[in-house]
Amino acid sequence: MKKEKTIQKKIMIVEDDSAMLSLMEYSLTSEGYLVIPVLTGENCVRTVEEKRPDLVILDWVLPEKSGIEICEELRCVPDLKDLRIIMISSHSKGQHKITGLKKGADDYLEKPFIIEELVLRVKNLLKRSSIEDSDILKFMELTLDLRRHSCTIEENGVAHEITLGPIEFKLCQLLLMNSEKLVSRDRIIALLWNSTTMEMQHDKDKILNVHMTRLRSSLLKYPSSIDIKTIRGYGYKMVKVVRGKDSSEGDH
Repeated sequence: MKKEKTIQKKIMIVEDDSAMLSLMEYSLTSEGYLVIPVLTGENCVRTVEEKRPDLVILDWVLPEKSGIEICEELRCVPDLKDLRIIMISSHSKGQHKITGLKKGADDYLEKPFIIEELVLRVKNLLKRSSIEDSDILKFMELTLDLRRHSCTIEENGVAHEITLGPIEFKLCQLLLMNSEKLVSRDRIIALLWNSTTMEMQHDKDKILNVHMTRLRSSLLKYPSSIDIKTIRGYGYKMVKVVRGKDSSEGDH
């Protein structure tokens, strides 16, 4: 059996002490992370935008530009809002830690520290990030927030909220989790309803048709490149389309 390939998390370390940088790079690489070492604060934000790390370990005192300035700049870039930042510093005063956290750091570690503690903090932050990300499902302009139970479609940078009923929300979630993949009608019915609520297959089919029509109508309220394609006799899939073309192949 073929092993599923896992995507390496990328960590950028910005540290001007080359010995310390090498130690952190070695320790995190040993844990399976892809490490991007950086020795100076110059052009740091641009490097983050280009390399797209999942987490940045940022020293407070750096040549060219301080870590706290870089942290502030990173937090001003909308595309980097999910980036995790750990500030490291030899400053022992509690006020420095408070300042670092206020400026946007997710965690703060005082030097000297045990390297195993840094590795654990990295793991915990990335784990927390994965849990939060799993609550958000996205496809093209469509976003489903499972925690807030909200659905939005973005149009020209504006997020429009779409009101969905409980069944339509579950349908949308199922299709988003399998975007651009076929999902059979039988699978949808099995996941959304059980045999005690609808005894006859005919009733299940009819009710699914009604809810799917409602979901389609809701998603069409605002212009987007999303549609739900019907595969006659099988099921549905959420697809990217060019508006003006009929993307369905007829309802079941």
